[in-house]
Amino acid sequence: MDLTETISGLLSIIIFIIIVFSIGMMFLLLASFALGIMIGSYFNNLGLGILIISCIYLILFIILLTNYSSIRKYIMRRIIEMHLNVKENELNDKN
Repeated sequence: MDLTETISGLLSIIIFIIIVFSIGMMFLLLASFALGIMIGSYFNNLGLGILIISCIYLILFIILLTNYSSIRKYIMRRIIEMHLNVKENELNDKN
């Protein structure tokens, strides 16, 4: 496999991940609104329900920011592993 095939393979994986991520984010957005409305109806205050969900996301955001370097290293390792797997499969296909 040459460089063009390797790059196109990696790009196809990246595009697939972007599509799955986009669909997942749409689901998460709509599910968050639904959960916020449910919590709001429980407390008879729609704004409070959405505020509770927003606070949960804020806490998750702060956790992600504090662990930025370890998350970045993990993602870099995964990308390198994917690239090496593509190369290994390429070598196995030649034999």
